[in-house]
Amino acid sequence: GSFPGNLRLVLVLRPTALLQRTLSDILFKFNKDEFKMKVPVIMLSSVTELHSYIERSQLTRELGGTQAYSHDQWISHRTVTAQLQQVCDKLATFSEAARWCDEGIYLLASQPVDRCQSHEGAQAALQDLEQYLGTAGQNLLADHSAVCTRYETVLTQELRDQVEKVLQKQSSMQEMFDKRSISLKKLAAKQTRPVQRAYDSES
Repeated sequence: GSFPGNLRLVLVLRPTALLQRTLSDILFKFNKDEFKMKVPVIMLSSVTELHSYIERSQLTRELGGTQAYSHDQWISHRTVTAQLQQVCDKLATFSEAARWCDEGIYLLASQPVDRCQSHEGAQAALQDLEQYLGTAGQNLLADHSAVCTRYETVLTQELRDQVEKVLQKQSSMQEMFDKRSISLKKLAAKQTRPVQRAYDSES
């Protein structure tokens, strides 16, 4: 049904006013089938009875307990907690984007120059670059204004600075990839030019 699996007991504190108590009894009778065979329900007539089941340190002052509770503070805490989780998610996203750029730069640095001098080597190196760019996916951040607009509610100044650094690194990596691709394409085209034979003018 609609009850959580770990619910073991329901304590119902009946209202003290006669009209409210009568209405609650009627409503409970109409809905008793929802409780039947699911979880035991104990009807309590007073706060004193409630204290025999729950320690006062776990109850708010309205119920004769000692626990301080402010609903506004609870809402504020929940809001901050939700934002903190979102900030952590965005930090992970930006870190992944930075890692992807670093690995791309490492790929460029690890390509052997002598291997790229042949047609096959240049083609293979070019294919490596294209395959890596194909893994961009979510690692490729949009422009600065788009990122700030999308995550405006959770972006602190520190996060904004991190976004700027990642975007700069991303731009630099893309520029390096473009230059390397142009060079490799030229090398590949150069190696495929047909060799022209030199003929003796007297023949």
